Amino acid sequence: MKLRGVLLVLFLLPLLWGLITLARGRAADGAPECPGLQLDEVGEEHPGRLRPGFTCHVPYDTVTGRSTGTRLRRQAHARS
Repeated sequence: MKLRGVLLVLFLLPLLWGLITLARGRAADGAPECPGLQLDEVGEEHPGRLRPGFTCHVPYDTVTGRSTGTRLRRQAHARS
C-alpha cells in the first residue's frame, strides 16, 4: 500500500507542475520581456515589459556598460 502511494505521488507531482506551468502561460499578457537594458526613444532606461518604440540591449554588461546586440519589440515578440 505504501509503495502505491509513493508511485501515485511521483505521478501526480509532474502533472501538477505541468498544470502550474500552463496556468502561468495563460496568465501572461504576451508582451515580450527584455532580459537586458531597455531604452526608450530618448535613451532613458525603463524596467518591465518591452513597449512599442523601445530598444532592448541584450545582454547588457553593467561593468563595461556595453551590449552585444539590440532588439526591437517586434523582433523580441517574434522570438517568444
